[in-house]
Amino acid sequence: MKRRLLSPTRLSFPFAAAVAAILAGLSVPKVTAATLYWDANDGEAGFGDATGTWAAPTPGSTVGGWTTDRTGVTVVDGNSVTTTTADVLNFGHAALGLGAGFIAVNTVDAGDLNFASSSGAIELAGGAINLAAVSTITANNPGNIAHTISCVLGGAGTSLTKNGTGTIILNTANLYTGPTNINGGTNSANFNVITTSGGFNLTGSGTLASTGFTLANGGTLTLSNNTGEGAVDRLANTAGITSRGGTIAFNNIPGPDFFGETVGSVALASGQLNVVEPSDQFGGGSQTLILGGLTRPGASNTAAVTFSAAGGLNAGTNIIGILGSTATPAGQIVGPWATTGTAAAVQTDYAVFNDEGQVVPAAMEPSGEATWLVPTAAYTRNSGTTATRLTATRNITALRSLNTPFGVTINPADDVITATHTLQAGDPVAFSANNLGGIPGGLALFTSYFVVNPTESTFQVSATPGGAPINITSAGSAPTITPGILVPAGMNLGTLGILSGTGGAGQQVIAGPGAVTLPTATSGNLHVTVGSNTFGGATPNSPVVISAPITDNGAGVLTLVKNGSGVLALRGTNTFSGGIVVNGGNLIWVTDANLGAANVPVTINASTGLAGNTNIGAVTSNRPFILNEGVIATFASGGSGSNTMSGPVQGSGGIALFHGNAGSATANLNSTANTFTGPIRYQGTNVGLTLNMNSVADAPGAGNITFGHLFGGAQTMTFNIGAGATAPVTLNHRRIELGVGPQVLQTISNASTQLLTINTDLLDNSPALAANGSPLVKTLTLGGVGNGVFAGNIRQGADTIRITKAGTGTWTLSGNNTYTGQTVVSAGVLALTGGSTASPVSISAGAALQFTIGSPVTSSSSFDLNVGSIRISGTPTAASHTLITASSEIIGTPVLAAPIPGYELRVEGTSLKLVNPSINTYASWIAGFPSVGALTGFSDDPDNDGLKNGVENFFGTAPDRSNPGIVPGAATGNTFTFTHPQNAAPGSDVAAAYRWSKDLTTFNDSGVTDAAGTTVTLTAQPNTPVAGTTTVTATVTGTATPRLFLDLKVTLSGM
Repeated sequence: MKRRLLSPTRLSFPFAAAVAAILAGLSVPKVTAATLYWDANDGEAGFGDATGTWAAPTPGSTVGGWTTDRTGVTVVDGNSVTTTTADVLNFGHAALGLGAGFIAVNTVDAGDLNFASSSGAIELAGGAINLAAVSTITANNPGNIAHTISCVLGGAGTSLTKNGTGTIILNTANLYTGPTNINGGTNSANFNVITTSGGFNLTGSGTLASTGFTLANGGTLTLSNNTGEGAVDRLANTAGITSRGGTIAFNNIPGPDFFGETVGSVALASGQLNVVEPSDQFGGGSQTLILGGLTRPGASNTAAVTFSAAGGLNAGTNIIGILGSTATPAGQIVGPWATTGTAAAVQTDYAVFNDEGQVVPAAMEPSGEATWLVPTAAYTRNSGTTATRLTATRNITALRSLNTPFGVTINPADDVITATHTLQAGDPVAFSANNLGGIPGGLALFTSYFVVNPTESTFQVSATPGGAPINITSAGSAPTITPGILVPAGMNLGTLGILSGTGGAGQQVIAGPGAVTLPTATSGNLHVTVGSNTFGGATPNSPVVISAPITDNGAGVLTLVKNGSGVLALRGTNTFSGGIVVNGGNLIWVTDANLGAANVPVTINASTGLAGNTNIGAVTSNRPFILNEGVIATFASGGSGSNTMSGPVQGSGGIALFHGNAGSATANLNSTANTFTGPIRYQGTNVGLTLNMNSVADAPGAGNITFGHLFGGAQTMTFNIGAGATAPVTLNHRRIELGVGPQVLQTISNASTQLLTINTDLLDNSPALAANGSPLVKTLTLGGVGNGVFAGNIRQGADTIRITKAGTGTWTLSGNNTYTGQTVVSAGVLALTGGSTASPVSISAGAALQFTIGSPVTSSSSFDLNVGSIRISGTPTAASHTLITASSEIIGTPVLAAPIPGYELRVEGTSLKLVNPSINTYASWIAGFPSVGALTGFSDDPDNDGLKNGVENFFGTAPDRSNPGIVPGAATGNTFTFTHPQNAAPGSDVAAAYRWSKDLTTFNDSGVTDAAGTTVTLTAQPNTPVAGTTTVTATVTGTATPRLFLDLKVTLSGM
């Protein structure tokens, strides 16, 4: 039998690394249709602060240039990039922002411009940017940061779209002539939806020559003027504006100056457009914004418009006019869809046109219901201390209510309410307080009650007319009461509009048993405008509570349209069949019957709070919800409760879960046909938030699933695929995102029999420190009885991420994961398939780690296998299959969860292997490393580390990964030691021997005495000083020698 001899092992410089080092300094020419990032700190991680010059070409320098590396590490110094109209150009990326600063611009081309949400205020100045035929500018910064483009935007026929929640300021005369689409976004921060306007701000000498504009929900077009800029014509007068929501703001510095602007005709397509003059002129100055026209195309149009000025609209100083309009007849209004106020969120009256075509408040005096006789007229009521009782059916155009709450004193001992009043038995009332927790015990917000047992100075309330008095358990905090409108049995309140027009507190209540309906049997819209709203420490201002049934009028189908920023609470059993359209504010209901006829949809055109109430508890609905224009629908709760939606959620918008108090809240989206593609967000403080979904849509551009959006406390947040899922859920576009809130516990769970697969990378925007200044550690739990796969990369940001496997199901991690917090398998099975990890991994009793034959895991950390068990996926065939290759220790004695005949687990150094001693040959061993390709020979060296495959087998090291080999020790007297890794079970056909030489020509075996009388004995001590390491001692006796060389000879039988 012949053995094959390997040459002595030696270290060599890895050739691949040398090539990489050489190539790193080369200039790489830019290709078209590139995605580029502005990098201002050459060669360092991140992008630095905005600085440098963008030219054609841009010579990369240490102070600024373009790179294709979104981490900002790759050097740009010395490269040369000429941007094209096909390129996507980024100023920052995700959580890695470009700091605030100034970038000089020459004459350049660009496709899309993206400003990351984490970037500072950036200004592009000088020169011109020639845009593509279709270009997009996206900015997602918070409201206090705006980006400025002070260079000319050009491009014949360019169609420019502004996306995102951030603001872009344009202060140069721009030359592109195509349409402009402003699609701002909104962020729902709490139940009172906070809108961060996204859009264009034209200031300085900024103008647009665009042929038309489209404003979508949240999009803002701001025309700003300072002193001396009153003559700047910022928009072409013929450029039409189509509104699907959004804002047009004419923002002028207050004072004695005169400002005027005429824009094109405005078409209200859908949603609520806000036209506002945010400042108040004084000292003889004035501001005039003229719309070239105002239309509402389509017979069933549900759009609305608000007209506002900080000091109120008038005919002298704060003016908004409509070309072509004529004076509104006395007693009438422009329409129930047009209101006025002091801000978009504070609407107090209906709009009318004066003789000059200017928009002014209707200012109709309050009147008693007996005077509500003209169907084409609008009326005003003032609640005072008396309820309004219809004495006959009233069919009118609109009703404005001025709600004046009055204080009451409550004695919980006898449920008696004391107040100066003129209330009668059966009158409807509603309660408010000076804070959300101040409502008397036993009573609730957004609820109508009925007076019982009234006396001159006292009364009680019941849940139904003539019912038993409610047991009031506490006096509350400065409670107030507002009398409402009673529609008696057999009567109707027929109207096209209801406006709660009080800027102060107080609820407008409309109670039955009579119905609210349309004034005629012609199908139409009932616009309910809730003019203002405040949440937080105070109760909501001027909500509308309708407990009377809302019905169609015979063949006249009623569509309920909710406008304004406030709360509409539906409490009746409603049968209207035209559906609900929400153009603004918040919508509350308890049961599906509150939302009208079965299965008709709720369409949401503005970011909205849904079913938020401290006392609601369980909320249900069975109909479709359609989220348009990228809106965010917030499922809000102030107490422990649930919101269950069995109908599909559809559209381009997203959802958010919010909880403002201690406790927990759950939203159940039970449909198996959800198709909405907007983001899924969790936000709140000190709460538990759970979202159960039986289906999740995923498509290019779909929003992320964000734990801790905007803010958060010590929260527990769960995203769960419900048990009712009927199809696998695969996320190829949505990303799991850890938001800016300091929440520490987030869970992805699968309660179904379907597979949940996440193919996208984790996005970590977490801060480095918690509120108390300690390092922030977040735990992501993968749980449920079902199975899941996280194939994307799990990478932590400034914080530390831990992974916990919970539940009885199996979760698989297969990405290149760099998080460094601990991975704990506390229950079920965690499968590690290929990929890599930087996390120390441990297993709890009863849990298991799973590995796949042929897909070993690389780890830069450690494994604790003292408890738990190991599962194997696949069928082993080779003598040895590597499961883990770690750079740190593997401790414990691993145990197979189920025996595999002939195989056992072995820890060899820092590797875990599944081996079959009975077929332990070199050939079976090398077959366990498919990554070496064709380099399977005994003397091949596929990893170029100087250790041939045969030596790697003897050492027990991986042939596809560089290893140090022999480590020299110390010489003491006549002895010398060295160490090397040791395979506990090298191939049965592999043999090794230690040799010595004086001249590297003649080698002697251990114990041989040469002609000079020198004897060297080589003694091996396996597992010394630690398991998996052998220490070899060379002892010289006889004639001393000035030089000694030692080597290791490894041979293969049959070679």
